[in-house]
Amino acid sequence: MVAKAKSLDDVMLAMDVVDTLRHREHLIEKELDSDERDQKLIERLRDIYTSQGMKVTDDILIAGVEALKKDRFIHSPPKKGFKTKLAYLYITRDRWMKWLGLATTGIVALSLLYSIYVLGPIKQLPDDLAKAQQEILSISKDPKAKTLANNYYDVGTSGLSSGNNDQAKSALKSLDELSSQLGEVYTLQIVSRAGQSSGIWRVPDKNKRAMNFYIIVEAVTPSGKILPQNITSEETGKTKRVDQWGVRVEESVFNRIRADKKDDGIIQNNIFGKKEKYFITPHYNYPSTGATIYKW
Repeated sequence: MVAKAKSLDDVMLAMDVVDTLRHREHLIEKELDSDERDQKLIERLRDIYTSQGMKVTDDILIAGVEALKKDRFIHSPPKKGFKTKLAYLYITRDRWMKWLGLATTGIVALSLLYSIYVLGPIKQLPDDLAKAQQEILSISKDPKAKTLANNYYDVGTSGLSSGNNDQAKSALKSLDELSSQLGEVYTLQIVSRAGQSSGIWRVPDKNKRAMNFYIIVEAVTPSGKILPQNITSEETGKTKRVDQWGVRVEESVFNRIRADKKDDGIIQNNIFGKKEKYFITPHYNYPSTGATIYKW
């Protein structure tokens, strides 16, 4: 005997029966899990539908109960795995591909900036070091400056060879500063303004019986501007950029300049020395050891 095909309405009613059962969990717990016959559950379901003005046949109610037992009309999600992850990525591609595009653009931009502002200067370091060294050697009239230029260049190339780019950069900076120093022109004037010392004397820590004498000077450009200088103190070994500093002299020179100032308050011979272009050290008009201090 061929089973009679069910209509769509019957199937929909059976699904509604299952849905009603799931939303009324107390019926399922009390009836399906007990030893009572399914008939009692069917009667209760019939009462529910009748109260709602719906007439449902016993066949549909029985079909709904059987379907609930067999978990029909219930969606069971697939187990999580590699395939489900791929499916989820595909479904959500519009969302994550937008962020992927932005991230890719950001990475490309950062790579470009890194190449221009980091790798570029590093690749240029060998040429920059050689150029700075040769420029100093070609213009300097001071053997000491040429020696310094060669030393800085050797330090820089050594840093490049060992992969120490910071060392190479520091050497290049020193070469640039040396080049700027060579281009400076100024006179060393003895400070003689009111309220300021023109000279001082100190008792060195290493020899309490000795006295060191210093004349206080400042670098003045042809336009009258005070030009700060990097001065290394013979007392501490530290270097500082200052406007005024002391140059060590013999006691006789110290007394001569003091007497020059004492007679009328003005130092007539106030030019202690002169720094010419393409030299790094001034030429002194007074005898001096060249030792300096910047604090007193």
